[in-house]
Amino acid sequence: MKVEIRELPSRKAVCMAHKGPYFRIGETFRKLRNWRAENGIDAGMDIGLYYDDPSATPPDELRSDAGAIVADDFAIQDPRVHIVDVVGGAHAVYAHVGPYDGISNSWMEMYSKWLPASGYTFGDGVCFEMYVDDCDKVPQDDLRTDLCLPVKRSTG
Repeated sequence: MKVEIRELPSRKAVCMAHKGPYFRIGETFRKLRNWRAENGIDAGMDIGLYYDDPSATPPDELRSDAGAIVADDFAIQDPRVHIVDVVGGAHAVYAHVGPYDGISNSWMEMYSKWLPASGYTFGDGVCFEMYVDDCDKVPQDDLRTDLCLPVKRSTG
């Protein structure tokens, strides 16, 4: 597994909350895209933010956000969405290539194999996925998704 440590910038995302199994977040992304189209919201890359450990949280209670990167001065008053300040800093980044249904295996490998042997521990912030390619335009086998894990150097 080729993981890079990168200093990622802080950024802002407009998001819709998703509760339930992470693999069903695509439904919430579709709602967000429709909302953006209806409101003429110009945004950058899609981002998925994941707040709970799926090995410790029941699937129906998992919390995540389907989002899109927006300008730092973006503001909106709409109860269907909220703004998230995505914390920057040191992140372990793995470039997953392929269908979205393989992403959970890549996360599991990062957590169970790469992280314990890396000299890093989990850092401040949340795990997130940056969807580099548009799934409506790129074949599933070629989709690129950056898996971003906040890290800090181990002290022991």
